[in-house]
Amino acid sequence: MAYLCEHLRSLTDDVAGKAHRSRWNALLDTVRTGAPGSAAWREGLDGLDRLLREAGLPSGLGLNASRGPGDLLSPWQPLPQVDGWVCPLGACSRIELARGPYIELPSAPECALRSLPMRQRTL
Repeated sequence: MAYLCEHLRSLTDDVAGKAHRSRWNALLDTVRTGAPGSAAWREGLDGLDRLLREAGLPSGLGLNASRGPGDLLSPWQPLPQVDGWVCPLGACSRIELARGPYIELPSAPECALRSLPMRQRTL
């Protein structure tokens, strides 16, 4: 899901531009408007993944059993804290760090799927 958000424009141009424009737009609309985690939303993601594979991207969206950030963090391990931004709806695992040795983002990045600013969070 994070891959889709980060690369939406190039995927739309490269993949949907070939012969799949109407299918791509319908599936993307399902993902954009569906409630994260709902059956329709998951079917839309699966469809986009299949379409990308059919168009020649072997890894598709890189989907696996985890479709969001829930499986990435273990409650038993202490994690270092960093400032960053996360998906505004909690629908994907995209994380943009706010500060670091080579990073200084002055404002929130935008979610490409919903055109919403990402939520700031201490991770």
